[in-house]
Amino acid sequence: MSKKTLICTGTFYPVQKGGPDNSLYWIVSDYSKKYKNIDITVLSFYDKKFTKSFLDRNIYPNQFKYFDSFKSIYFSYFYKRVISLKFLKFIFFEINKFDTIILNSFFLKSNWLISI
Repeated sequence: MSKKTLICTGTFYPVQKGGPDNSLYWIVSDYSKKYKNIDITVLSFYDKKFTKSFLDRNIYPNQFKYFDSFKSIYFSYFYKRVISLKFLKFIFFEINKFDTIILNSFFLKSNWLISI
């Protein structure tokens, strides 16, 4: 049985807001290939400024994107990241299915809700 890990971050590949977006992608990709007994999901948000980058990689809001050895989900939101019905539904009904939850930053308001 594989352990389920959730990584919560504000932005994630293919967003190009800074080095951590890509660094986290490469770390998760390598780690998930090396440790096959860990099922990794990355929770992020669909930044509309990067719509072209998302669509070029067949990434759509509120749907899982399956990479080689892990998956991610990019939640759409209204104005602020915590105002997302799909995100709220996920943290209330799906978050308990994960064995480990990694918060990328406690400064993200969305991670405050996850912590509670």
